Amino acid sequence: NPSGLTLDATKTQIFTIDYTWLSVGRVRFGVEIGAHIQYVHEHSTANSVVVPWASTPNLPLRYEIVTTTSSGICSMRCICSTVISEGGMNNTGIVHYKGTAGAGVTTDTADLLFAVIGIQLKTTHLGANIEVLESLVQIHTASEFIEWILLYGVKGNAITVAGTFDYGDLANSAVQFALGAGATNTVTGGTHVAGGFLETGGGNSGGSSGGDFLHTILSLGAAIDGTRSQMVLCVRPIGGVSVVTVEGALVWREAT
Repeated sequence: NPSGLTLDATKTQIFTIDYTWLSVGRVRFGVEIGAHIQYVHEHSTANSVVVPWASTPNLPLRYEIVTTTSSGICSMRCICSTVISEGGMNNTGIVHYKGTAGAGVTTDTADLLFAVIGIQLKTTHLGANIEVLESLVQIHTASEFIEWILLYGVKGNAITVAGTFDYGDLANSAVQFALGAGATNTVTGGTHVAGGFLETGGGNSGGSSGGDFLHTILSLGAAIDGTRSQMVLCVRPIGGVSVVTVEGALVWREAT
């Protein structure tokens, strides 16, 4: 006990873990007491192992308590947590774009939500950091009114898309995508994270395009059991309109 301190597990504590993310190197574990970090354990893999100590640093924070003896009922109160990158971060991930590519989605009922395009992580890339940057929508038909909504779905508040809305791998990417098939793909659930309104004029006024740069810290991920989160761009015909043909696209940055 070189610090001379005794940790009281019945009191509030600040636990720390720090590491150099190069897949090798030192990992330290400590407790902050008296405004100083007291390190209690460390291990180093540099010059000692032949494989990385972890496959990815992009993992969710999780609390766990395990009894090692017959200690009866135990409990732990989780107060808060944070992740800090020393020295800051640079957004250097590769930017990707995926759209409906001419396969417009045609709705058939006013005020219902219809899926246009969705993305989720590949099962082989659950540690990738996916930041959705922009959503884009275009109306093909005249005299129409729509609301577009970007939904975020996670375990416990999943996005449910009726009909066939199958995800397939996107080449050279960490994500899968799914494209809407029209009136069968009505949508429920999820959290609204962005949205807006579009309308087209009559006759020769043509179509209308719109989109939005997103301002959210939400990113694609997975629960501990592998359940993946999703982002789905949807449209809703409004103002008495029911049949609308739209195209849509998403833009995102990947850091793997």
